[in-house]
Amino acid sequence: MKKEVPRKCHCCEDGDYISDSVYTSFPINNQVLPIHLSHRLPCPDTYKCNKCDHIYRHYEEDVTEYHKSDNYRGEKGFSEDKKKFTISEELKKIRNQRWSNQLSIVQHFVKKDDSLIDLATGTGGFLGHAKKYYKNLTGTDLHPTALSHNAETNPEVNIIISDILDMDDNVSYDCATAFDVIEHVDDIKALVKKLHKIVNKYFILQIPFNRAPYPPPNDPHHWANGHCAGRFDGHVHYYTEKSIESLFCKNGLFSLESIIKSGQGVLANGEELIAVVKNNS
Repeated sequence: MKKEVPRKCHCCEDGDYISDSVYTSFPINNQVLPIHLSHRLPCPDTYKCNKCDHIYRHYEEDVTEYHKSDNYRGEKGFSEDKKKFTISEELKKIRNQRWSNQLSIVQHFVKKDDSLIDLATGTGGFLGHAKKYYKNLTGTDLHPTALSHNAETNPEVNIIISDILDMDDNVSYDCATAFDVIEHVDDIKALVKKLHKIVNKYFILQIPFNRAPYPPPNDPHHWANGHCAGRFDGHVHYYTEKSIESLFCKNGLFSLESIIKSGQGVLANGEELIAVVKNNS
């Protein structure tokens, strides 16, 4: 059953989602656009809040089930026995520097003795760097391959296979990290409520920023990124500084401690935002 498009913004709630206000230069229905139309055709199934400029990409199917499946990573994303995620040595070298950059930011807020959970940990690359400094580490992921992969690469780290929204409310952590994660979560309000219950101090999040033009979410012909060509990239939200602050702080659950912009290549291929919010309880 296809979902209805929400009318109100997920983040500020005062704003309305406006159609035909977000543009694309990507192929639609496998047709490459003429150069003079680049960035000029409305992006299908993509909406913009008229208050905080939040972008919502309306993926018609269940985005959680999509991430649980093998389709998100594709056939080349796994070893033949499906026990490990694949990553080239060249890409791993690039990401190692980025994981190190992330850890440098985290260390400003998370004390050495704090318990820390990394959400949607995937290959556990960040955990591999963090475990040299933090001893009370946990990782969580939707996909079961994360368990067998990290059992080999990060055997000293406890890995939980679970939807973040299904995690036990009675088990809390001092701090949590989520690097390029919350843009993949459709029910972002439920996520904020969950984080308020399980994170005692700081939640540190990294999100893609300033990524226009946008590819159509339900068109299999787009080529937004090399690693997901022909597949949905999983991004249902694109945040602004204003929408992040509204989402976490409007009800007083969190306060915004810091927001940092990074350039291309520092934390990811494109520009990124790192925001740090503090639990006000």
